[in-house]
Amino acid sequence: MQLHPHTFRLRPREGHELRIKSSKLDIFPATTLRWYRDVEGNSVAIVNFTEKTKNLSIKSEIIIQQHDLTPIDFLVADYAINYPFNYLDEDKILLSPYLKDTTPDDNPSLKTWIQRLWKHDESIQSILLLQRLNGFYPGFTDTPKNSRLCL
Repeated sequence: MQLHPHTFRLRPREGHELRIKSSKLDIFPATTLRWYRDVEGNSVAIVNFTEKTKNLSIKSEIIIQQHDLTPIDFLVADYAINYPFNYLDEDKILLSPYLKDTTPDDNPSLKTWIQRLWKHDESIQSILLLQRLNGFYPGFTDTPKNSRLCL
């Protein structure tokens, strides 16, 4: 079969606390690969497959150097100390693509997972909710595919 172009977001965004020491991307079948930065500074790869194939293999290896040894130690804006909260109007503009209303009812596994972490009418400190979502919740280790989430 002939594979259509793919868009990959496989590299973490570098900053003062995180540096990429090395990265390796192996793709089968043969491709042409073009990297660019999106409007938020993320590395994005556009992959065009040059051969037909019956198999697809994508292997990405990234070695990072992290300088922030306490990733949960950060300041929370006064308006966001407790969840749920409303973002400031100027922040809503940048965050609007991520704030689209989604319903976990479409995905029963996701709905069950969220209900184990947070009840819809529960007021909770935002940092505690982030810790729960990221697996730092004592006695709770079941996160979908070891994902890391944010508010």
